Amino acid sequence: VLLPGSDESLRAEEITRFLREVKISRTLKHLNIVAVYDVGDDLDTGMPYIVMEYITGKPLNTIMKEGLLTIREIITLTCQVADGLDYAAQAGVVHRDIKPANILVHPDTLIPKLVDFGVARIEGTNATQAGTVLGTPHYMSPEQCRGEVVDGRSDLFSLGAVLYEMLTNQKAFPG
Repeated sequence: VLLPGSDESLRAEEITRFLREVKISRTLKHLNIVAVYDVGDDLDTGMPYIVMEYITGKPLNTIMKEGLLTIREIITLTCQVADGLDYAAQAGVVHRDIKPANILVHPDTLIPKLVDFGVARIEGTNATQAGTVLGTPHYMSPEQCRGEVVDGRSDLFSLGAVLYEMLTNQKAFPG
């Protein structure tokens, strides 16, 4: 459910991003990308909602804090996320916010699922203005930090920053 924020003037933009996430996510059918089934507005509250696949798991950043992953598990997990990103890129979708909190991991199988396509962009569209920076700075590619147009390679750069952090327990770009 998209709950109202504290600034009502930003509500239209929040709803636009919410609906963009639904539109983009519904087109992506991959083992390592969360499935989106439906979207609507609650009749009683008027709040928009998304019906998604239920994922038993934890965000990767929580698992990283626990420090329980082996190098083999880290590599396997990273390769699976890369497969999901490749699939999205082949469909013309750039996530633009790859970070540990947007990767949910099943506790037993360690299968990762990419979530939160709220700032994603479909290549060839103008979902954001030139010079607009969206994403999480610790994981953003240089071109994304500069507000330039990005493609799937930017998501791979971000995944590399996540991989670095998983292996070293330090952010690649702490500034």
